[in-house]
Amino acid sequence: MSVDGWPFNRRAIAAKDAGRHQEELAILLEGVRRKVDTPYTYERAALLLERARQLQQALQVCDVWLALPEQVRHQGAATGRKIMKRRERLVAKIGGSSPRTWESSAARHRG
Repeated sequence: MSVDGWPFNRRAIAAKDAGRHQEELAILLEGVRRKVDTPYTYERAALLLERARQLQQALQVCDVWLALPEQVRHQGAATGRKIMKRRERLVAKIGGSSPRTWESSAARHRG
């Protein structure tokens, strides 16, 4: 059973619209941690992490999306392709550096 991501996304979009980007990211990362079913959550979180040069965490967010069941990923195929392209770019940027967990990033962005 998947978790509905739109409650997280509505809160994240409200934070974004108010210019509260740290709060937006924290909300999105909480959605990623709970493995919500909306690709927007993962794409936006990965984008914000990439902009903040937290490339390993952005890559791990993409990987969480890719690890979801096929029936969940199929519902968001277009955004899923964007996540795959972002993942490819991140892998190219990172090279051979060792991964850090996205949970540590989520903890930094809470509150």
